[in-house]
This record gives sequence, structure tokens and C-alpha cells, in this order.
Amino acid sequence: AGSGWLNPFSAAAKEYILESVAAASAEGFDYILLDNVCFPSDSGATTAYFAGEADYAGTRNQLLRGFVGEAVQQAGEATTILMCRFQAFDAEAAADKAPYYGNMLGTGAGILCADARLSLQQKNLTVGEEKFVDPAAIPYAFMLAVAQMAEDNAEDASVYLCLEAGDAAEDGVRAARQTHANGFILW
Repeated sequence: AGSGWLNPFSAAAKEYILESVAAASAEGFDYILLDNVCFPSDSGATTAYFAGEADYAGTRNQLLRGFVGEAVQQAGEATTILMCRFQAFDAEAAADKAPYYGNMLGTGAGILCADARLSLQQKNLTVGEEKFVDPAAIPYAFMLAVAQMAEDNAEDASVYLCLEAGDAAEDGVRAARQTHANGFILW
């Protein structure tokens, strides 16, 4: 219907994506990338509700995590990469805030990719205990904090850092190496 988001409560939307994951796995792809598995960020004072949400007994976070778990099963031998904003890998994430309503840890994805692209970051962010008025002003410190948080909470998953190709990419690569992340993706 021209919407920019698939309704996460829609059985048809979920089935479409899971069938796509299974088909890619059957074709022999080594990696399946799940990106933007989240709710749209809230705007204004009220939260958007989705068709079917009233019939779901769990939390929004349980819905998202359950979906990723099902996608991992459908991926079979392929490694599932879960790319999310860094907030998704914060073990202490507030359960009442969009877009994840908690965290996306423990989903079974083989790779957690923390999106540290500076152009996507808002001002006045907190990463763990560190506050960043403008992440782009001190890119290395910001990316180091993101990589460290993801690495500290990844459990058995590998950790990658998603960076923009450009001036700050070198800072991101250094941050990934310093925290012993498994690698980085240049976007």
C-alpha cells in the first residue's frame, strides 16, 4: 500500500520475509543480512499502533526477537547477520523506547553488526556510560564506545561495526580493532 514499513504484526509480511530467507539459504548464500528489524522511531507524544498488535500477547521486543530467531532457523547453514543501531545491543536498553523496546541480544544471529554510521546518529546520545553531544565531533571515541558495548554484550555472536566509507572510516577501523571486533563493514 505504499508504506515504508512492513507491519511487524502482519503474518503475511513475516511469512514473505521468512520465505525469502529460506529461498536465499536454499540457493546457497553464505550470509543473510537482516537490517532494520525494528519499529519506526516514535515521533510526538503518542506511539503508533499496528493492525494486529492488540491480538499479540507479548511485548514488541519479544515480537522482534522471535522474528529474528525464526529467520535464523530459516537461514539454516547460512550465517545470519543482524544489523541494528547500536542501541539494540545495549543490555540495559529501556524496554519502553522505540525502535527495539529493549535489546536484540540473544536472538541466535551469528553476527551482530552495530551500525555506527555517523550520518545516522542524533545529537546527545548515550553509549553505555558515555555521553556524546555530537558523535561526529569525536568519531573515534563514539565508535570505540559503540564497538565496546556490542563486544561486551555479544555472547557467542561475532561483532562487526558498520561504518561509512569516508573521512571517519579509519577511526572506525581502529575502534573495531582495539575492541577485538571480528571486523567491519564499509557502507
